[in-house]
Amino acid sequence: MTDLKKVYVILINYNCWEDTIECLQSLINVNYKPINIIVIDNASKDDSIQNIVQWAEGNRQAKTENNDLLENIIIDKRPPIFFSVLNENQLDDDYNVNNEMEKEGQLIIIKSKKNRGFSGGNNLGLTFASQKRDCKYLWILNNDTVVDKNSVSSKIKYLEDQGDLILLGTRILDYYKPKNIQSYGGLINKYFATTKHFGENMDKKTKFPQDYFPDYIPGTSIFFEKKVLNKIGFMPEDYFMYYEDVDWSLKAVKSGIELRICPDSIIWHKEGASQKDEKQNKQKPKKSDVLSVVNKLILAKRYFPRSVIFVYLGIIKSLFRMLLYMQPNRAIEVIKRIL
Repeated sequence: MTDLKKVYVILINYNCWEDTIECLQSLINVNYKPINIIVIDNASKDDSIQNIVQWAEGNRQAKTENNDLLENIIIDKRPPIFFSVLNENQLDDDYNVNNEMEKEGQLIIIKSKKNRGFSGGNNLGLTFASQKRDCKYLWILNNDTVVDKNSVSSKIKYLEDQGDLILLGTRILDYYKPKNIQSYGGLINKYFATTKHFGENMDKKTKFPQDYFPDYIPGTSIFFEKKVLNKIGFMPEDYFMYYEDVDWSLKAVKSGIELRICPDSIIWHKEGASQKDEKQNKQKPKKSDVLSVVNKLILAKRYFPRSVIFVYLGIIKSLFRMLLYMQPNRAIEVIKRIL
């Protein structure tokens, strides 16, 4: 395989370097070698960059919370690896991304000037990677994942067989319950602008119909050719977090891009069932909680205008929940954002 088929993987790190280096360790062990990894640090405050650099230098060991996955992250190639650290303000008009390739290395860490959120951070990485002459494929990947050795090669084979105008998802398994599917694409309730994972809690070997098309590709893992980015543009940044992957998928479909899942590409994701119970939701950070409610309205107004009234009803339900949990400040913030 040549550099003409190089994959650029984009990870977002924000105060969670332990997850990031575990993901990086699995990525450098994949069996598809023309691969570069871009880590966008969203202005972390926990010395994330220092710890990721220590890992890249071979001075810090990646740890796993799941012993069953150890074989996927500690065998074969280990650090040190060739890397570079760039400040966002270096990436101006004078920085030639192609002339600097030999100096940058397999791992490129970009320090964002501010927390750009999920879509903003990914767009920074997409902008950088897509300018590379050797960039063929792009992979947006959550940093709290571990990837299978065949996760890249299987996706490339799928696109070579099925076509190149595709946003391609992955068979996502639960990191803490690795025999269970966490997501096999996403489904959208167009009346309330809510989403859910298709295939959740099914056996990891479940076979799905070949003609299954998800409503959206979860942002946990989105793989595509660079030409797709040229066709649909960058991720929408007015969400900050939550629903930007849904919006981007719907935009892709409107642009003639198909949404598919590669059944043979496997990753494990740490977002588990324990995060979905009532007790955990009560403790959800304020910003995350507010945006998960408000962003439904942005999505509905853009794609499902006839359903806006139903979305408002869902928001009212969420306001009652916040008041029930003695969170009036959250309710006030939601009201401010929707008025």
